[in-house]
This record gives sequence, structure tokens and C-alpha cells, in this order.
Amino acid sequence: MITITPKLIVTYLLMTATVFWAVAVAFNSGYTLVGIVLLVLWWLPMGLFTNSRPTTGQRKKDDSLDDWSPTLTKDESWFPTTIDNDL
Repeated sequence: MITITPKLIVTYLLMTATVFWAVAVAFNSGYTLVGIVLLVLWWLPMGLFTNSRPTTGQRKKDDSLDDWSPTLTKDESWFPTTIDNDL
């Protein structure tokens, strides 16, 4: 989890202002594709700030998803032996 500090807030606001100014200039100059690319490049990293879900390696050992596994019989050999819990 990211700790919200005054420095982080100021950095976020400066980044937001800069990116949206660049997008506005790009759209007003007729470079629509450049504006869209800048907008996408801006919002993709912002997901890093809001993603608080732990990765598989950071999960607690008592997580029920890690403990569950199917019981396969001899007749069910076509069934996958590993289940991706992060789908």
C-alpha cells in the first residue's frame, strides 16, 4: 500500500497538470493521435498507484485460493493439473 504524503500529492498534481496541458496542446495542434497516446501513457502508470491487490508472492499462506486444488482421478487425466488462481 502506498502512503499518501504531501510530496506524493504535489507530484501527482504537477504530473496531472503537465500531462493534460500536453494533451490539450496536441489536440489543438491537430495531433490527435499524439494526444491519445499521451493520455494512454498517463493513465496506464496511474494504475500502479491504485492497485492495492497483492501479487501471488505477497499473499498470506492461509489464503484459501492457495490451499484449493482439484482432486483428479485416473479417468480425468485430460483435466489440467494446475489452476491459475489469478484469472
